[in-house]
Amino acid sequence: MKPYSELERLVAAGAISETFRQQLLSDPQRALEMGYLGEPFHLTKEEMAFLREVRARDFQEFAQLVSTWVANQVRRNGHAQSWAPQTWGLHLVY
Repeated sequence: MKPYSELERLVAAGAISETFRQQLLSDPQRALEMGYLGEPFHLTKEEMAFLREVRARDFQEFAQLVSTWVANQVRRNGHAQSWAPQTWGLHLVY
């Protein structure tokens, strides 16, 4: 599994499902525990800690915060070839 792939899956689930997106914004801990469509998220301890602290006004901001956090982790841990935040291209309209 490539680094941060579960965070990519988490953001994708939020982009696809309004119900999951709202749960993620209002109660991230519960959203992480429930998973998406019966599939759990396999996040690292660091990813879980970060997500528990995220406070975003909307999903666009949430996705941006995740992308920024991952980019910082990549710089710190040297996974640059495994991560390309520009590929997300999130322009969400609700």
